[in-house]
Amino acid sequence: MKILHEAFPGAANKLPDDEGLFKGPRPCILSCRKNEMNLDIQTLQEILTKNPGLVVLTPDNNVELLKSKLGDSRKNSMILGIW
Repeated sequence: MKILHEAFPGAANKLPDDEGLFKGPRPCILSCRKNEMNLDIQTLQEILTKNPGLVVLTPDNNVELLKSKLGDSRKNSMILGIW
């Protein structure tokens, strides 16, 4: 937004900087696409074991398969399906 205001002054209302509501680690995205597997199950198991409380979002049709493959490494994490 700063660049927009510098390039076109008065084109948009200035708002205070967004500082977020919560302290803590920033979210990240680990992407696995069909035919392009760049994150294997073992790596995901290690990530979940070292970072309890993580939430994994996956397509609805992958939830049960992912839960079964991750086994005990997911005990402190949530695996949720998205449509």
